[in-house]
Amino acid sequence: FSVCSSICCFRVSSCSAARTWHQELGIMAAMDQRTKELDPRFRSQFRKTLLCEFFERGWCSKAERCEFAHGAAELSTVPNLKKTSLCKKWMQFQCRRVVCPFAHGAQEL
Repeated sequence: FSVCSSICCFRVSSCSAARTWHQELGIMAAMDQRTKELDPRFRSQFRKTLLCEFFERGWCSKAERCEFAHGAAELSTVPNLKKTSLCKKWMQFQCRRVVCPFAHGAQEL
């Protein structure tokens, strides 16, 4: 596991599946750092979805407060956030994506 510096503040696997997931959704990339830090509802959805690299090395100082899983038994599934919010580009009549991860109208929410 590595720290994802280009997409978000969460750690992501360096495997192609994780990169593809981030590229397809674009949700975390679209949100700015300040929003992620201030919105506990967003952050809580990803709690314990990835292993803690510090725990694996034997030196996680956060213990129970750690947002990352300390072993496979603590791992949660990553939520599917596709179509859970309206596309800002669509609302401005500017979305040109063939497959957009955001909803184009209330019927898609």
